[in-house]
Amino acid sequence: MRTRPTTCKPIFDTILINATRLCRATFGAFVLFEGKGFRTVARRGPPNPAYAERLPLGVVHPIRLGDPYAQLVKSGSPVQIADLAADQIYLRRHPIFVALVELADIRTCLFVPLRKDNELFGALVMCREQVQPFRDRQIDLVRDFAAQTTIALESTRRERQYREAQMALAHANRVATMGQLTATITHEVNQPITAAVTYALAARRLLSAKPPDFGEVSEALAGIIKQGNRASEVIERIRALIKKAPPRKDAVSINDAILELVALTRAEATNNGVLVRTQLAEGLPPVEGDRVQLQQVMLNLIVNAIQSMSGVEDWQPRITY
Repeated sequence: MRTRPTTCKPIFDTILINATRLCRATFGAFVLFEGKGFRTVARRGPPNPAYAERLPLGVVHPIRLGDPYAQLVKSGSPVQIADLAADQIYLRRHPIFVALVELADIRTCLFVPLRKDNELFGALVMCREQVQPFRDRQIDLVRDFAAQTTIALESTRRERQYREAQMALAHANRVATMGQLTATITHEVNQPITAAVTYALAARRLLSAKPPDFGEVSEALAGIIKQGNRASEVIERIRALIKKAPPRKDAVSINDAILELVALTRAEATNNGVLVRTQLAEGLPPVEGDRVQLQQVMLNLIVNAIQSMSGVEDWQPRITY
């Protein structure tokens, strides 16, 4: 099972809080296997910060022959160490167990496998400071927590896949809509480029005059800059609409978002004989949301309105926002 520790951390933390409390453990951790190694992605305790500094979360450690994780992988069943400090084999096998004893004062450890469709992908670890082996009832309880973890992770994975599918569909819709506006986009980009070329030709002509009119040349150059920025803004708006990116929440000026789309679809409306007019309230506060998703909805509304009004001959079709 593929998991994203950052996404699943709230799940891990909640289960560790409940598992350590109900099983009377002083330390709990979630470990995920990666190839021939393991990494701790969440833990509860111990209070000694030196342990966390020596063994930070996310670092991959090798699984060594004979250590509890190797036994877990081999047997697929819970592994319990009654007294870690008394078992020199474990202490020689891996420095992580030395740190558990010396820095966290851990003595008894229980390792319970995490499974999905017979695939072992990690372990739920419970530890105690005192030498007090976990009873069968407590081991069964940790097993239940491990099963709940697997279910929660699977639900999170499916939810993530659903969101990704939604995002892909929304992106496809945006690309399809922009495809309908090819002529409009071409016009919106060509217009400032043509204007910039006109200003450049005028500047060259003014420079060749005798004497050169540097004041007029300066104005022509300012016009080139203005039209270049305008073309850049059009391209940036198009890129924002068609790029594939995860949803985000920002403060969005709804009026600015609408005006950008009205400008982008102006040529499409003109080609269909449709007049677009805006009546926007002033002083509206920003709304929180994804700008691209909001503009996708508005773009669909504008395009549908233009297409539904095209071809009307008896009166001037008009769209008001």
